[in-house]
Amino acid sequence: MLPHTRSHFLLKLDFKDFFPSLTDGALRYRLEHDADYTELEILILTKLLFRKKRAEGTYRLSIGAPSSPFISNYLLLDFDRRLSNYCESNLLCYTRYADDIAISAKRAGALDLAKAFVEKLISELPYLGLRLNEEKTVNVSKKFRRELVGLVISNQGKVSLGREEKRRLRAAVHSLVLGKLDVKQSVQLRGQLAFCLSIDRDFIIALCKRHGFDRVCDLPSGSDAS
Repeated sequence: MLPHTRSHFLLKLDFKDFFPSLTDGALRYRLEHDADYTELEILILTKLLFRKKRAEGTYRLSIGAPSSPFISNYLLLDFDRRLSNYCESNLLCYTRYADDIAISAKRAGALDLAKAFVEKLISELPYLGLRLNEEKTVNVSKKFRRELVGLVISNQGKVSLGREEKRRLRAAVHSLVLGKLDVKQSVQLRGQLAFCLSIDRDFIIALCKRHGFDRVCDLPSGSDAS
């Protein structure tokens, strides 16, 4: 998020069906290029890291498995290297979080060429089996809301929670102190507030103090809220 705060233009791209699109064929390609694995070793790794539906013969990366994000980064090693080199050569900023790609620029027009490069790059790496979700492609400037991984980049170059999220958190904390949240909901809210503390510390501290608490951990649980 932070690398994009100094740019005026932001391109967001999304891979369609990201994890299921990454198959055992992609793993085999990488392993055969990186080291001398035996067929048995490749088979063992495939069955440990991928899953196969009964109706098909292809192993696919599992959605929700703790290993899948790490394995997807490994499989996209060539993609990330080549796109990073392109962006660095063209004074662009590139980040990727799983299937969410973000490329930002300080000059207009550069991002159209970047998108074309990404499309070309995908076609040159067919073993990945990836394709862009055009419905989620977003190309915006500072004139419009620039949102990335749920956070907002302000025109002042700062990362913000955004007005809607702040409004939601205010309502949630208010419900908590009124005793309207159960224990599970209160634990989830505390976790969200703890994360948001690293994004907008002043807002979270002010929100806690508004209800008479100095820290997020001092907020009541659902069972003892009053």
